[in-house]
Amino acid sequence: MATITLKIVAAEMRDYNRRVAPRSECAAWQDFVADCFMRYDVAPWEHAAEEIEPVQEGVNYWHRVAGGENYEYDAATGGRLEI
Repeated sequence: MATITLKIVAAEMRDYNRRVAPRSECAAWQDFVADCFMRYDVAPWEHAAEEIEPVQEGVNYWHRVAGGENYEYDAATGGRLEI
């Protein structure tokens, strides 16, 4: 099984951001970037992200966001939802 790196998760989130907010950054993308800095002290676009294996919980969470299956973000816009 291939290793999931932060760079792979970032590519998935970047694609999601391009779909839902093609000319800007959606809240989900901004929160993902903040999460990367907080957890790993790295930006998801940095070379170092290729070597970081994120915790599975984070991979699952951001995968659901990118798939439009997370209750905290609007699937169509990437905006935060009121919970």
